[in-house]
Order: sequence, then structure tokens, then C-alpha cells
Amino acid sequence: MKPTTATRAGRGPRAVLTALAACVALAVASCASTSAGGDAKYPSEPVTIVVPYTAGGVSDVTMRALADFLQRETGQTFLVENRDGASGAVAMRYTLNQPADGYTLFNIGQGANVITPIVEDVDYDRHAITPVANVAAYPSALVVGKNSPARNAEELFDLARKSPGSVSVGTAGATTPGQIAVEQLGTGPNAVPFKPVPFPGNAEALTAVLGGNVDALEINLTDDLLSRADKGEIQLLGVGTPERLPYLPDVPTFVELGFDKAIYSTSSYLVGVHKDTDQAIIDKLAELINKAPKDPQFRKKIGERFVAKGDESVDELVKYVDDTDAAYRPILKGK
Repeated sequence: MKPTTATRAGRGPRAVLTALAACVALAVASCASTSAGGDAKYPSEPVTIVVPYTAGGVSDVTMRALADFLQRETGQTFLVENRDGASGAVAMRYTLNQPADGYTLFNIGQGANVITPIVEDVDYDRHAITPVANVAAYPSALVVGKNSPARNAEELFDLARKSPGSVSVGTAGATTPGQIAVEQLGTGPNAVPFKPVPFPGNAEALTAVLGGNVDALEINLTDDLLSRADKGEIQLLGVGTPERLPYLPDVPTFVELGFDKAIYSTSSYLVGVHKDTDQAIIDKLAELINKAPKDPQFRKKIGERFVAKGDESVDELVKYVDDTDAAYRPILKGK
């Protein structure tokens, strides 16, 4: 049926303008809802988690467990991208060159975010990436082999003080948190003059202490290390945490031993974004990522002992990174 004259009149200029205005309003609302600053559906496209180390390490395994959780939680794809090189600078620069829209996340660690900006001439500092959440923490420990004459930390300290530089302590590298912790133990009124011996990585350092090639080892706890302790292959003398660990109630902390700065040798696995990322996206990410430590599958992959609480605020995490910098800087200055 042909439209009547009255119907055609209803499609006149005023009606057309009204319809156009409505369309414009809908378009503006749609754009606002899908922008980085107010995307109610975030994430609405694949998200990349950049890891500044090669595949297979603890950082990589932790971030892949997180990616799996976030994919299950949101239904969106989360990818882990390994970009090692230049002590984390390669990955940092890549991340900072991506849009600050929450679709490129960064695995924050002491190396790339704190140590490298102190010891290398790079074009960024620790504030370039804003920490959003903490998902795991691997406490550091001072370890000796089964044949060590020292049965506790004080006995090892006494041996080192009686003969400065004679007690060797293996670490995973010359500018690693473990190496810094050993050097921190050698400062202050309770100084212990150890001889730090850097190795290419944790595996090599552990082999050295098991073989008696070094007197002690500063290393991050893992299930494997704890299993070796249970078997009597090694002995744990101290841990780099503010308070005693519930699963190692008889092992004193570095704080108890008189070295409060050495707690920053614990490796925390934070996730962050470009500092210019909109606060709404940061809040959404924090909400999502902080659910991971409560997820049974994530906890199983990481290990019950090493899962973070998932309740730290962004401000608390920023302070943690700043405090780490303050603890490391006196040791690293001039290296």
C-alpha cells in the first residue's frame, strides 16, 4: 500500500533532523562506552602480557597461569609474549610504545623495573609502568649444603666475621635481588663480610651449593627447593620476609637477624600497565587480576605457598616498588 500524504509529511525535515540527532547521540554513547577510559565491556579484544624473560622460567610460568585464569574469567583471549634482552629494557620499551589502553600488560619485577633503571642508562624509570596487582611471591632464602659446619644463620655469620671474604655465597647473577641481598648483609652495624659468587642462573648456583663448590646460597624458594630441604640435601637458615613463613615456622627472617632491607630479595610477580592508562581500566584490571589468587586452578599451577593474597591496592604496590628502589639504590650505585 502506498503511504498516505499524512505519513509522508511525518518524514519531513524536522523528523529527519530528530532521527539524525538520535543516531548521533547513540553513536556518541557507543564510542564513550567502548573507549579505553570507560569501556564497560573491557576487555573487548585480545590482551597481551609482556614478560621480559625467555619462556620456561618462573615469570613466564606465572604469567601463563594468570593468562589462563583471565581468559576463563572474561572469555577474552590473553596472550603471553616473551621479549627478553638488555636486562628487561627490550620488553619495557616495547610495552611503553604500545597504546596506553589496557591491552598490553607488563610483568613487573625487580630486574626490569628497578635494577635496570639504576645501573643502565635507559630512557624510562620505575614509574613508567603502574603496578595494578600482585599475583605471586617467591621468598628468598639463605641456604647451606648438608655438609656445612653452620647449622643456623648465626653460626654462618660468625664464620664469615672471623675470616672476612672466606665464606662464599652463590647467587643467580651479579645484579639480581639475591646478589643485592648478600651485599646488604655485608653492610650496617651487623655486617657479615660474605664473598658473593654470581652464577648464570639459579640452577647453576644450586648445583654449586649441592656440590660444595660454594659455602652457601641466596635463592628464591620453590617447591623443588623445599623438597630438597625436607630430604636433608640443604638447610634453610633464613628467609627474606618481614615475618616468619607459616610453612617454615622455625626459620628466622632477615629482619630478626638484623637486616630489614634484605626482605626486598623476595621476588614478587606484579602486573602493570603504561602509566598513562585510564584509571577506570586500572581499576577494572585490578578487580579481575586480584581474583586469580583465589582461583583453585591458578593456586595449583603456582603452588599454594607462593600465591599472593590478592588484596593489595595500587598505592600499596607503588610504595612497594619505591621501597625496593630505596633499598637497592645504595648497593647498586656505581655498578
